[in-house]
Amino acid sequence: MKQTLTRRNVLKSGVAVATFTLATPFVARAQGGGTVTYFSSAAYTDTRLFTTLSTDTGLDMKVQNFGDTDQMVARIAAARGAGLDVCMCPNNLTAQLYADGHFQKIDVKRLKNWDKIFPELRNANFLDTDEADKKIGVPLAWGPEGLVYRTDKIANADSWNDMWDPRWKGRVAAPDYGYEMVLMAAQVLGYKAELNKEPINFTDEQYAEIKKKLIEQKKLVTKYWGSVAEGGSLIVSGEAWISVGRLAMLGPARQEKVPIKMLAPKEGAQGWCASMCFVKSSGNADAVYKFLDWMISEKYQDGLSRIKNYPSVNKSMMMELPTELRNDLTLGDPNLLTSMQWWRRAANTQRINTLWNEVKAS
Repeated sequence: MKQTLTRRNVLKSGVAVATFTLATPFVARAQGGGTVTYFSSAAYTDTRLFTTLSTDTGLDMKVQNFGDTDQMVARIAAARGAGLDVCMCPNNLTAQLYADGHFQKIDVKRLKNWDKIFPELRNANFLDTDEADKKIGVPLAWGPEGLVYRTDKIANADSWNDMWDPRWKGRVAAPDYGYEMVLMAAQVLGYKAELNKEPINFTDEQYAEIKKKLIEQKKLVTKYWGSVAEGGSLIVSGEAWISVGRLAMLGPARQEKVPIKMLAPKEGAQGWCASMCFVKSSGNADAVYKFLDWMISEKYQDGLSRIKNYPSVNKSMMMELPTELRNDLTLGDPNLLTSMQWWRRAANTQRINTLWNEVKAS
């Protein structure tokens, strides 16, 4: 059965939507080009990335930030996106929110920079509609969820199974994100066919095995971290020796001269893509298309990689990065885009949320 992401469903999953706040860190001012209200994770609204937006496009930009995807869904579902033009959305939610009527099709023929995007992202099924030149969203950033470990504490690690190694009891860290953790357990259990379905779904027996596997891991975990900064600090301090790794952990660890390695485990790094979606209630098409095109141009994408350490969706931009940085962003694998286990829409997000809460409470 199709599951609609509504405010009611979000409330049932335990998200306190009444208490979250939307920060407005800045407003980019210009004259005469229109105004775009951008609803995004703060990672993509760093003021350093927008220094030329106004002069390049003539646009004003208003920013609203959400803390996590549950907050994003709650805001979109509760108000039908009123007051927003563009919403940043992860690839496991784009198809569902589009199907629920929150996003409108984007005519990519109106984007001069569309063909510069990696074809693996342009043609990804999580952006497909029933029209070839109309997409649910425009890719903004992508990246791997790999395995990171302290090389001074662990001689070698190359599998998600290493997150279950009893030798590292009390030294394992993991994100407090049920979707990602359920997928990791499914990878370890070999549920490849289910992970490649659209949407992802598991049998009752498989859900039971996933829960059992995650409870088994919980005995080894020192902490489930809520942010990349927190996860990185656990590795840097030595409280954790091994964790799910995010690219943003590399810089602080190197600054502190902590020996770490991040790689794609043999089961495959999990892959995500953040896309910009055109909110259906927006009547601001000209400004929105101008904004979307600028965001995938070299002007924004260069800063995204060099300042924020995210792989660029702009292929030519990515190829121009220094070799060391490009290797970091792709875990040293030039074929990473095709080898990752991509996040996909889940058939039953409520069941995953409930399972994860039961694991943590066990």
